[in-house]
Amino acid sequence: MKELVILEYEIAKLNMAFHEYVAPHAELLGSYFDADGEALREVRDACMYSIGERLPVPPPLVPTALTKRLKGLHQAFRSGLNHVYENRMDASWERLADELRLDGPSNRYIRASRRPRWAHVGRPDVVIHGDVVTMVEPNVGTSCGGMPDADLLARIFMEAPVIGDFLRGIGATPGDAIGPIASLIRAEMKGQATEPDGLVVVIERQEELANPGFYHCTMLARELRRHGIKAEAAAVEDLEVAEDAVTFQRQKVAVVYRMCGEQPDPVGLYPKLAPLIDSAADGNVSLLDDLGDQIAGNKTILAVLSEEVDAGRVPEPTATLLRSFIPWSRILSDTKSLIDGSSVDLLAWCEAQQQDLVLKPGTGFQGRGVTIGCEVDPAQWREVIESAISSSEAWLVQRLVRTKPTRIAISRSGTLTHEENFVDYGYYVAGDAIGIAGIRKSAPFGKMTRKVKPPVFAPLFFVQ
Repeated sequence: MKELVILEYEIAKLNMAFHEYVAPHAELLGSYFDADGEALREVRDACMYSIGERLPVPPPLVPTALTKRLKGLHQAFRSGLNHVYENRMDASWERLADELRLDGPSNRYIRASRRPRWAHVGRPDVVIHGDVVTMVEPNVGTSCGGMPDADLLARIFMEAPVIGDFLRGIGATPGDAIGPIASLIRAEMKGQATEPDGLVVVIERQEELANPGFYHCTMLARELRRHGIKAEAAAVEDLEVAEDAVTFQRQKVAVVYRMCGEQPDPVGLYPKLAPLIDSAADGNVSLLDDLGDQIAGNKTILAVLSEEVDAGRVPEPTATLLRSFIPWSRILSDTKSLIDGSSVDLLAWCEAQQQDLVLKPGTGFQGRGVTIGCEVDPAQWREVIESAISSSEAWLVQRLVRTKPTRIAISRSGTLTHEENFVDYGYYVAGDAIGIAGIRKSAPFGKMTRKVKPPVFAPLFFVQ
């Protein structure tokens, strides 16, 4: 009988062999990947996050089978959300907004004339524990970063001494993050009867583009050009929205790839984004991912879906997949809740179960507000609960998914320095292309924590 191979163990085994292979070359690789060295000049010039002590060297390996599993899990996620939307929310955007505890300003961005496209574009975060994959953040919308990072860094690793030879020797292949995005853009152009060489603009607010450390739009446009897309980075304020067209520098825009969303300021951003939303509704320009889809994928959707699965209201076999893929989640409030078959006071239960829970706001990014119960003292935990309850935005409480530490190495002082720390992974979604590439985000080096901040993007390499 074939021995059962646990996914977490298989990943650890792959990466341990990689680390052992590069260990005799620690000084060579430490110098090669030095933040001030020539190999990372492009990364350094772009002010990317993943440089120096934030860049894992060597890059992580995972089995190719993980991609197939992610596809099945993500399809179950979409199927579950469609079922909840139809049955719990009566296919109503208004009910959806109420269930997610969305604020009034965010609702202004929603076009209620169509259904949500669940996780049409995004980069969900997952953790792997034992033989289980669990989503901890949905991270939907074109505002998710890291896609061009993964492709650029993959090329750098494939060209690196020692590492490139090892990857080729085992037949490891990187994911393709931007290729499916380019395909999605072409499909959008075809569906809108737009010229295939039409201009695509990757937009953000002017103040973000003026920030030297904000590289996402410029890099994404550049990587799209590598795939034959005519793309430019642009400030949303520099777009001209006329009655029958949207233009940038006197060129008609076919597709807007929208990095900026309604957050963090739905009131202040609405005057800038509303003309684009209206123009797209009139058919003058395409928005690759509607703002409403991002809003519908608010983190609080995990709580709604978790409740429906626990109540037995999601059909099998979708429910079976979601029981492990979606962590137990609830919207934090002063109420009674059914937990493990018993009705409990949710706030008192959360205080008592501190060691096994995570608190986080329904919106935000880069770890804003995320508090892991086992990493703070009881006084801090109570303070976060009280702040969350009094906040104007909805907060989530989730069960902590515990994983084993992973071996990580970075370039430091001309050599590779190792430590054990917790990691999580991400996978990219572009339309129906799921599990197309991946990232690993590690906690800050030198601090044993499950909290991921600052962000780190590293390409996953897939091994057959």
